[in-house]
Amino acid sequence: MGADRFRLRRELQRLERKPDEQRLAQWLQKAEASAKRRSLRKSNVLKPEYPDDLPVAQRRDEIIKAIKENQVIVICGETGSGKTTQLPKMCLDAGLGIDGYIGHTQPRRLAARSVAARIAEELKSPLGQQVGYKVRFTDKTQKDSYIKLMTDGILLAEIQRDRFLNDYDTLIIDEAHERSLNIDFLMGYLKWLLPKRRDLKVIITSATIDPQRFADHFTGAPIIEVSGRTYPVEMRYRPLIDIEGEDEREQTEGILEAVDELGRESSGDILIFLPGEREIRENAEALRKHLPPATEVLPLFARLSAEEQHRIFQPSGGRRRIILATNVAETSLTVPGIKYVIDGGQARISRYSWRAGVQRLPIEKISQASANQRSGRCGRVAAGIAIRLYSEDDYLSRPEFTEPEILRTNLASVILQMEIMQLGDIEKFPFVEAPDVRLIRDGYKLLFEVGAVNKDYRLTPMGRMIAKLPVDPRLGKMLVTAEKEGVLAEVLTIVSALAIQDPRERPMEKQQAADEKHARFKTDDSDFLSLLKLWDYVHQQRKALSKSQYRKTCKREFLSWVRLQEWFDIQHQVRSTLLESDFGVKQLKVKDKDKPIPSPSLIKEGSSTSPRTNDPDKRLVSSLDKGRPGGVAFDSENDEEPKFNYDGIHRSLLSGLLGNIGLKDEDREYLGAHGRKFMIFPGSTLKRKSPPWIMAAELVETSKLFARTVAKIQPQWIEEFGAHLIKHHYTEPHWEQKPANVAAFERTSLYGITITPKRKISFGSIDPKTSRELFIRHALVYGEYRTNAPFFQHNADLVSDIETLEAKGRRRDILVDEQLLYNFFEPLIPEQVFNKHSFERWRKKAESKNPKLLFLTRDYLMQRDAGHERSGEYPDTLSVQGMILPLRYHFEPNAEDDGVTVRVPLLALNQLSPIRFEYLVPGMLEEKVTEMIRSLPKQIRKQFVPAPDYARACLEVVKANEGMSLQHAITQQLLRMSGSRIEDEVWDQIILEDHFLMRFEVVDDAGAVIKTGRNWDALRGKVQQQAQHELKQQPTQTIEKQGLTQWDFGDLPQTHQLDLNGMKLHAWPALVDTASAAGQQNITVNIKLFDNEEEAEREHRMGVLRLFMLALPADGRAVPKQIPTMQKLCLQYAATGKCDELKSSITRYAFRQAYADYLTIRKQDSFEIALAEGRKELLDKAQEVGRLLTPAFEVYHAVRRQLKGRMQPAWLEAMNDINDQLGHLVYVGFLEDIEPEALRHLSRYLKGIQR
Repeated sequence: MGADRFRLRRELQRLERKPDEQRLAQWLQKAEASAKRRSLRKSNVLKPEYPDDLPVAQRRDEIIKAIKENQVIVICGETGSGKTTQLPKMCLDAGLGIDGYIGHTQPRRLAARSVAARIAEELKSPLGQQVGYKVRFTDKTQKDSYIKLMTDGILLAEIQRDRFLNDYDTLIIDEAHERSLNIDFLMGYLKWLLPKRRDLKVIITSATIDPQRFADHFTGAPIIEVSGRTYPVEMRYRPLIDIEGEDEREQTEGILEAVDELGRESSGDILIFLPGEREIRENAEALRKHLPPATEVLPLFARLSAEEQHRIFQPSGGRRRIILATNVAETSLTVPGIKYVIDGGQARISRYSWRAGVQRLPIEKISQASANQRSGRCGRVAAGIAIRLYSEDDYLSRPEFTEPEILRTNLASVILQMEIMQLGDIEKFPFVEAPDVRLIRDGYKLLFEVGAVNKDYRLTPMGRMIAKLPVDPRLGKMLVTAEKEGVLAEVLTIVSALAIQDPRERPMEKQQAADEKHARFKTDDSDFLSLLKLWDYVHQQRKALSKSQYRKTCKREFLSWVRLQEWFDIQHQVRSTLLESDFGVKQLKVKDKDKPIPSPSLIKEGSSTSPRTNDPDKRLVSSLDKGRPGGVAFDSENDEEPKFNYDGIHRSLLSGLLGNIGLKDEDREYLGAHGRKFMIFPGSTLKRKSPPWIMAAELVETSKLFARTVAKIQPQWIEEFGAHLIKHHYTEPHWEQKPANVAAFERTSLYGITITPKRKISFGSIDPKTSRELFIRHALVYGEYRTNAPFFQHNADLVSDIETLEAKGRRRDILVDEQLLYNFFEPLIPEQVFNKHSFERWRKKAESKNPKLLFLTRDYLMQRDAGHERSGEYPDTLSVQGMILPLRYHFEPNAEDDGVTVRVPLLALNQLSPIRFEYLVPGMLEEKVTEMIRSLPKQIRKQFVPAPDYARACLEVVKANEGMSLQHAITQQLLRMSGSRIEDEVWDQIILEDHFLMRFEVVDDAGAVIKTGRNWDALRGKVQQQAQHELKQQPTQTIEKQGLTQWDFGDLPQTHQLDLNGMKLHAWPALVDTASAAGQQNITVNIKLFDNEEEAEREHRMGVLRLFMLALPADGRAVPKQIPTMQKLCLQYAATGKCDELKSSITRYAFRQAYADYLTIRKQDSFEIALAEGRKELLDKAQEVGRLLTPAFEVYHAVRRQLKGRMQPAWLEAMNDINDQLGHLVYVGFLEDIEPEALRHLSRYLKGIQR
């Protein structure tokens, strides 16, 4: 047998190199068995008979001779010539089919089955014996078969396991003119194979479309033309251009006119070719309105259900039929009874855009060959008429042939198979027409996207795994990822669905009803999960219903039974392939008793199974439910919503759809790969929701670019699965002190879509060189690093000392510049050090050999000597009023702390005089005085030129002191030298730069800075409350007391000394009246310390007064009784306040006046003496205040009464002024603020208002 020759020859060569008698005997047995089988096949070959009426049979002798004499021949003939059914029989007569099959390919499964049945019938042999066929899911062949019909896809699949096609001695490639992707690849492969298989015969059959191209491809193969059985066709051109007005008419108008024209001819059906479904619907509606009801108008396009497509084959009952079809009726289907054709001249041609990366379906003009195919459809039963809705010139200007599919589709699948077959460089592969190099590169890009090839376009283990799966590479990648995600069963179901046409039907006349039925399968965020819900629902129905009921249910619920069956078959085939390759066994493989029985279409003829076990649906559901986590089952009407692993499923799908992601842009548009924009297809669940990120199963361009079958995704998934495709853009590399690391901001994008706009990342591993430089500069040169390493503290102290010298001298020429510091460290730090961890690891190892390796020296750091700055002119502390205050120098013009800063304790702020600070430090005083003189107005300044000389002369006499301000001292000295006095107002107008003014840092007890500034008085006001709080925190239990009601605590000192961190501070104790805080209940007196002498004295007076009142409670109550008019005063005061408030104020006023000379006492015995002396005057003071208030309140009350009367509008402004004045004279507690002299004139003031 020819099929055994290659194998036997290889085994014999091995035996020759390494003889083995036992293996040689086995080889002889195999050779003998193969020879016997060949002899048996030769004796059993059938003798064909040929129908005399077929044109090809009339030329069989010529064809048989050509087959014998040539390795390749091309048979060219019209449809109906008989070439498809008769050529295999001629091969038998030529002696072929003995050493192997006569393989016969067909573009479609239906054709393969029907042709096999016809040939078997003509050979009088049962189908599946001498003549068999093999299509997807069905294999009806035997080892002893002679003729094997199959789809071209089946032959391609066999090439993977039988590289040299040893099972065949003849191959017939039928319908080669269709130039599908499979056919073109087969042509190229056979071109490569034939020199290696000289015994292989190849017959190419084609319609009369460019047969010379096939002959040239096979180096001058002979062409035999066979005429077909056709009738003459009359061509009529009816262009849509109005000859008179040169205006283009609507296509619908042209079709109606053409139909009317053909209606005047004899009866016969009309076939109208239109580009797409929308055009068919629109014109069908127009024809129904235009034609009588007796005319039947039928649509025909691929998306129609099988039942609707079958209507065109049913008898019309004598009525004229008008069929509106896409180019599916050119070659795929033969519509019976057609006598007339109307050709619109357009079609939707699937075309892949390598630039946009999408499969487009633009409407284009058809080729001359397609136009001829269309017109030939009306010459099958009788003479026909074809009307073309374009001009003859337009026809002649069109391309002669339709562009082959290989030139307008993505080549990823072809490239992957070629890589698996090791066929070499695809650009050098002998295609009939070489595809555009851009399409080849785009195919490789897609394979790189799914990980099937690496960046060098070399096949990867992932690619080999994907190639084993009978699906598109994208779908294959989804399955591989799903196995890792634990959702292989679910994704397998979805992938199988994506490989077929949607089984959900939507008839034109029942669209709303179909939508309502299909709504049960919708999910919120994913169209893919709708497929799973549909799958589960259908299996529930298959288990519950009989086959007949199930079909009726599918029809009633607008589900295609045929497509559902195809879905099940594909799912089973892919699942079987996965199990055969030990892929996903844990998720898919179940116990033997639960293994799914193959679909009926997959069972070999002759196998037998019992009816009970031959139910693929129940067994398949069982296995899938066990393969799916949780075993999901769903009845859309009765059960709850199934629970799916959303993330796992969609992550798996995304791994194969990275090129189909979209980021929401605006107006419900999405930004996709390479800048293209698309919209979600109207039928999607997500159309209205428009989530931020989506992926789509496909992007198809019709009227717009639409995303079909979409789902919401997370951007982090894109980064994970697209890591090899992501582009990283880094900006702003910078040092971060806390983690001691160089960071940067990263923007990631995929195909031009920004995935992460701005994300902080560690920059060290990305750019070690730049990171190392930044590390050295910031960590070691600038000192922005935290470490306990001895070198670091040593270097920092050294640099700080020298910077202090620079700050004192206000110059930048002592410390070496940063570059020299960098140059010191750069040769020492290895290239791999760029962050804290790498540096510390290296440092510890390096310092074990040389501990002083990173130590800087003072000589290296100093550019010049700093003797002046080291003199006593720039002290580190300042002595003020016995306090030693630390100084800090900083040189940075315009900085807030430029100049010299003194640290002042918070509690010392109110005790120190600011005069000493005006003199700064000796080294800066001369420059300050010089600047003061230079800042004077010109007419004054010109008397003191040159200013530096006058400044030095002044400072020979003026020295820093705490008694005379610098301004006053300089004024006196300049007056002495020039005789001219500079007024204070002139000095007040000059403005000095900040560094000529002492800067103050007010610190608390812990040393934390509370406030800073250069204005002493303003600073005191800002921290007053904080000073009081700080004073309360001091340990003062020995002097401060609370709740005093009598003077029994001894003498109260004038001052009290505090020890604050070794610094002696003064505080002023005082008696404090608590009446304001306690109200009128439980009034006592406290002893409290103050940091301000004036405030202490003020509070002490009020506290002493309260002790006098507490010592004489009965006298206090008697005071109001000494005023005869008290009741009347209360009535007159009622509009302002309460009577008790007035009495309390009168009592306090009387006590204040009686004890006015004793409120500052601090000794206990003095208090007792004063108490008796003041008591003598208390009642007199009470009567005096009564005498003064009585007339005053009379007037006050009269004015208030007048204000309540009717007033003219013109007086409104005066009234407001009077009310304001009254409020400033008499108010609640006014006696607390008024002095005796003012009280005596109160009546006069009020009378002035009254007038």
